[in-house]
Amino acid sequence: MCSYIFLLLTALELARTLKEMQIRLTVVTSGINTALELHEHPDITVILLGGIVKRGSYSLEDSLGVNILNQINIDLMFTSANGFSFESGLSDFSVYEVELKKAMVNASNKVVALLDHTKINKNSIASFASIDQIDTIITDFAITDDYAKKFKEQNIEVMIVSTDEFE
Repeated sequence: MCSYIFLLLTALELARTLKEMQIRLTVVTSGINTALELHEHPDITVILLGGIVKRGSYSLEDSLGVNILNQINIDLMFTSANGFSFESGLSDFSVYEVELKKAMVNASNKVVALLDHTKINKNSIASFASIDQIDTIITDFAITDDYAKKFKEQNIEVMIVSTDEFE
């Protein structure tokens, strides 16, 4: 699995990779496309969190799915975000989606952020995971020595993706 995961910068790409693997797991998602991508896999159980369908993105938002999250434990959460900064952590532009993502972060043992270089040093309207709640960042961002030091101070593992070598 590790050889594939370094190529992933969106949750949907992760789902597409998982779909091709012989793996037994439960996926909890608010993404309709992610759920549809995985629903026919014989060994993957998909829990689609309830909410309001967000225009243009095929994701569900609102706090309707929080009740489900109060009943389950999530080992590992893979999440995208609209922005990341050391001050704000992970942020997104939809307040309703942020509330659901906060609940998912709180129900998770580990949080892995899938962030391309356009998300780094960018703040969006609302934060859903503080810097101390993030365990790993997978990115294509060229990390400077200063950033490497900050990530190390925060105990955040960084995996840098180079998509050039796979084209």
